[in-house]
Amino acid sequence: MQGSSHLGSLSLAQQAIIHEYGQQLVADGALHHRSRHAGVDPPADRGEHHFPADFIVEYINQTRGWFYTLLAVSTTVFDSICYKRCLSLGLILDAHGKKMSKSKGNYYTLRDLLEEGYEPLAIRYLLLSTHYRRQLNFTREGLTQATHSLKNLGDFLLRLRQSKPIEGYNQTLGKATKDAIAGMERALDDDLNISPALASLHQLVKEVNISLERGEVGEKNMSEVREVLDKFDRVTGILPPVEEESLDETVRKLIAERESARRNKEYQKADLIREKLRRMGIILEDTRDGVRWKREP
Repeated sequence: MQGSSHLGSLSLAQQAIIHEYGQQLVADGALHHRSRHAGVDPPADRGEHHFPADFIVEYINQTRGWFYTLLAVSTTVFDSICYKRCLSLGLILDAHGKKMSKSKGNYYTLRDLLEEGYEPLAIRYLLLSTHYRRQLNFTREGLTQATHSLKNLGDFLLRLRQSKPIEGYNQTLGKATKDAIAGMERALDDDLNISPALASLHQLVKEVNISLERGEVGEKNMSEVREVLDKFDRVTGILPPVEEESLDETVRKLIAERESARRNKEYQKADLIREKLRRMGIILEDTRDGVRWKREP
């Protein structure tokens, strides 16, 4: 740093500050920031189009380190702040409430979790489920719960796609849909308060499921619900993809045979076929729109 031509115009006191804080900055793994903010081989425009940054992000323990370091270097060299806002994250803790760290060996890598069979969306859901300022206990139990929540969302999305709309418009569901999007926006506008936003999402899913069960969902209702889900997913990216799987011919025939038995009021036979399908990993659900199936998790 002492050899930089940009530092030559600074006083000895300023150079001493840059040297002291610059070493801390490198130690904190932020050399790319140093090159932008401390004048090490700066571009011709000195990075004005990147400067100052809108915000800087790190977890709470780093506030003592390079948050201050960047400010000290930037104000000394450029007489300007280098970021407008500071976003400080809470800690991620293990199952025993201890801070995860390499030195303690109590942390998971993404690869570890994927190799254990956890879905990427479940990991994302769990990480998003706690406000960024709060501490998060990252546990396998939490991942299992996240997986269950995503499965419920996936089942709902598939049900919504497969359901046939009625004529007309359900005013009550329309209001619930508007309340849901308002609740989500209000929560996210409140310092990205994700928990109430997720609660609004799950409440909407509950309301739509009830209306679907009663056969009270119109085409416009479905369109509004899809729009809300779309907006929420563009922000969070947690909704699972909906893929309608195909069935082999044997299973198709069994489902058709059971439907025929139900129409003929041969309920014992229908129950036996349902149980046979369950043992094959196929779960049936009788609805107003006909029978739906899904694979047993």
